[in-house]
This record gives sequence, C-alpha cells and structure tokens, in this order.
Amino acid sequence: MALADWIAGISAGISLIGVAGSCYFANKARQSSIAANNEASRANEIAREQNVIAMGVAETTMRDSIARASAAFQDVSMKIIDIFHGRTNLCDLDTQEQAYIGAYQKVLGSAVEVMINSYEEACAKYIDGKLDKDRFKKMYFLEIKRLCDENNLEFKKKMHPADTSPYQAIWKVYREWYHFEK
Repeated sequence: MALADWIAGISAGISLIGVAGSCYFANKARQSSIAANNEASRANEIAREQNVIAMGVAETTMRDSIARASAAFQDVSMKIIDIFHGRTNLCDLDTQEQAYIGAYQKVLGSAVEVMINSYEEACAKYIDGKLDKDRFKKMYFLEIKRLCDENNLEFKKKMHPADTSPYQAIWKVYREWYHFEK
C-alpha cells in the first residue's frame, strides 16, 4: 500500500470520526433545545397561573372595597332614616336631630365619594385589562348604569355632567357597555 493510500485512509477515518462527532453533538444540542423548550413552556404555564391568581386577588380586593363603601353608604342612610321616623321635612325635627342630620349628610357625602372612587378604581382596572372583563361586566353592569343615571340624585352631583366629571373611567366603561363605542 502506497503512502497516498495510507493518507487517504487516515483522512477518511478522521472525516468519519468528525461526522460521527457532529451527529453526536447535534443530537445533544437537539435534546438540550427540547429540554429548554419544555422548561420555557412550564415557566409560561406558571406565569399564566400566577396571572390568574393576581387577577383573582385584584377582583377580590375590588369587590371588598366596593362592598365596604356600599355598606358605609347604606349604614349612614339608615341612620338618617331613623332620625326622621317617618317625618318628611327637616323643619319637623328638633334642633338636636337637625344637627345630627347635618352631620350625617356630610358623612353620607363622604360615603358616596368613597363608593364612587371604588367604582372608578375598578373601572380603571377593567380598562387596563387587569380584571376578567366578562365577569366584571356581569357583576357591575347595573351598578355602572345606576352611577351614570342622570335621574339618580345620590350620584348626579358627583357624576354629571359626564364630560367634566372626574370619574372618566366609569364613564368610559358606561359608554362601552351602553353606547357601543368602538
């Protein structure tokens, strides 16, 4: 066998070893890529689960805030009703009762503002996509309408006129739901 044959044989052997090594490392790279994709998929699933949990916490906090504000509003309203005891005019009350009514009306105004602020914050979260939009709409469809109703005297002073109201998130949601704005 000539030297050229030996060199050609050794070259072929080295090439064969190189091809085998390339196949081995390509297979290892593919396995690593599959493992990395699986890890990324698991990480994405965990992130989705955490997002759902965060949304749930935000919804629960929002519902609690609205419920507390509504309860305070109802509590003060009932105290005013109790003072009137069926009487309809402020002048039918004695001086002490009138003083209580004046104080309760201030507290009632504050309760109204806290309640509207709670809805405003909830609507802002709805607009930002931080809440489940379908569930939010099912829960607060009528409440948003009631807040924006021009005939609702409890909220009219704070909510109207719509263009100058400080509660623009509520109005944006109201328009989306009731006027089908695009």
